[in-house]
Amino acid sequence: MTNNNQYLMHSVVKGLKGNFEPVIGWYEELYSIADYFAEIICLESKKNKKHNTLNMALNAVKTGCFSHNYEVAQWCIRFISKLAFEFEDTICQDALYEWVLNTTQDGGIRAILYVLKRHSELVENVVNCMIQFVKGSLIDVLKDLMINLYQSPLEYVTIVNEFTHVLADKKEYREEMLHSGLIDYWLETNIRQADNNGSHSPEVRTASVCFLADLWVLFTEKLYQREDLSGQILKVFKRASRDRFRPLRFSALSQMFRLLDVFSKTKNSYAPSIYKALAMSLVENHADSTTREYIMQNLEQIFETQPTIPVGFVIEPLVSQLQLAEGVSYHYNSIDFQFFITISKHPKLHSQQALPLIDILAKIYLNDQAYAQCCSRPLMMLISRFIKDNGVRDFLVNFLTVSLSMLLALEKGKTGKKVKIPTTMNINIKGKGHKSTKEEKEIDRTLKKTFIIEIARKIQKLRHNYLNNQMKNLALITNKRNNEIHGNDNLGCLVLLKFWGDPKNMVDEFMKAEEEREQKEAEEQEKNHQLVLADDIDPGNASAIEGINNRSSMEIAPYNDEYGQNNRMSRDSKRGQLIPWMKKQPKGKIGRKAMNEIEKLQKTRKDKIEYNKLRDKQMKLKDQKGKRRLADELEKRKIGKYFHIYEVNFITSGFLLMKLHLMDTNIF
Repeated sequence: MTNNNQYLMHSVVKGLKGNFEPVIGWYEELYSIADYFAEIICLESKKNKKHNTLNMALNAVKTGCFSHNYEVAQWCIRFISKLAFEFEDTICQDALYEWVLNTTQDGGIRAILYVLKRHSELVENVVNCMIQFVKGSLIDVLKDLMINLYQSPLEYVTIVNEFTHVLADKKEYREEMLHSGLIDYWLETNIRQADNNGSHSPEVRTASVCFLADLWVLFTEKLYQREDLSGQILKVFKRASRDRFRPLRFSALSQMFRLLDVFSKTKNSYAPSIYKALAMSLVENHADSTTREYIMQNLEQIFETQPTIPVGFVIEPLVSQLQLAEGVSYHYNSIDFQFFITISKHPKLHSQQALPLIDILAKIYLNDQAYAQCCSRPLMMLISRFIKDNGVRDFLVNFLTVSLSMLLALEKGKTGKKVKIPTTMNINIKGKGHKSTKEEKEIDRTLKKTFIIEIARKIQKLRHNYLNNQMKNLALITNKRNNEIHGNDNLGCLVLLKFWGDPKNMVDEFMKAEEEREQKEAEEQEKNHQLVLADDIDPGNASAIEGINNRSSMEIAPYNDEYGQNNRMSRDSKRGQLIPWMKKQPKGKIGRKAMNEIEKLQKTRKDKIEYNKLRDKQMKLKDQKGKRRLADELEKRKIGKYFHIYEVNFITSGFLLMKLHLMDTNIF
């Protein structure tokens, strides 16, 4: 113990050649004779009123607080606490209190608190030791003395946070901290420190955010009384969750999730506000994939442990952000789809909330082959769960229509014509200057066709009668259109049709039914065309109706051209206008294209001529009706002998202007 306990300090801190067993045995022996030890020191103090023996003994014992060994530090704290108990109501009690509160090297509080730097798990032992020494002035020690010991706000917040968890479990000291105003002081101080005013480092702000969350959990009833402080704490958390300093951002988010988990179980009124703040934080941090993944994984745990929490607060802003920023600042990954799976299983999910999510997943499935397989699972879970909903059912019909249209566009014909795939959303655009090779394009085309057929077959297996009937009609129509464009059946459509039987028979029956339907429509259109014309003709004018019928059934008259061939042209055609039809099939792609253009021009010219003739005929019939009505009117009034009709002009709008010359002024 000579030379200021240096040799003893070295032996206790590092052990005797690394062996701490003798040191532990020494403290165990001291602990067992603590009562005799205290009695001897008290006897000495009666003679020496300066208590030098007490101070020397305590300074020698406290060396165990600096030890590297956990058991040595633990036995040291236990022995010091036992001495404090033994010195109660003795002559050494005041001297012991002064020794503990002495902040110099000869004092005890620095050594006792130093234990937490090496062995933080001994915090409960340290707090109990402090309580044993300073029973009536613990609040002053925590508020005033420890601030002087820890000049750094970070160290002070950390140490008092650890003390608070232990003291809150002790009813006596819990009430003392509440009534003394210590909790209010800590709340107000840490709100200022956690705010981003530029005077505190991000580390200090992080520690203050954690301490505020702990105080809110430990003293919830206090925050109920101080609603102003609750609102300020929530604002601090929101600002911290958007901070550029990542540790602070993650600390704020983790504390908000902890508060949400605790408050949702206890039905705290601040749980919805915290939940909304987390939902908005997910949207605000969408561009940072690491933060987004952290929020989604924690939300998954909340949804699984708290099934009563509504998911609509998360789905609506997230889907809106996806639609705006997908492929630009929002680049999804597998974590997103795992989050969608958790949402699709949540019991509080409604069809109106699921429909936007189904829409965005369907678009991702059709346009991004890299994530189509990941996307298919949550998509099919939502479809199978809400397939009976009218809105979802109508969406699926539109989805199948778009999918089969894409399948038709992806089909490669005999000509190898490049197809343009219709898209319904912004897809992930590759880097500038990147050009896909032919092999990559062919792989993409094949994958898209495969995924379209795969999702359609999965919907088929749900065996929904309305959807399956719609899918069958769409597959038949798509196959018919594929035959018209490429001249062969679409294999994807045949695979889908196989669900209802032999696809070849169904295709043949559909083609026959379509031909009959088109023929009936043409006949009905012709009848309606004649009825429209006949409606404007006077029923008594049989010659006009006969002329129209003859016009509608004009024959083609043969004539011989300069080559001596018997070609055919209509009677209305003017010779020399068009080249006679030679009955020769065009050769090559250019020839067929030219022939199609010629046919379009001929049809357009013929339709225009027919329209002009029909319009002129209607105008003439209207003029004749007007003349007959005028003649009948004049005959009824019998004014032919008094007036002479000089000139009659008809205006196309139906008004009549008459210029009359008076022949006899003595009419009456």
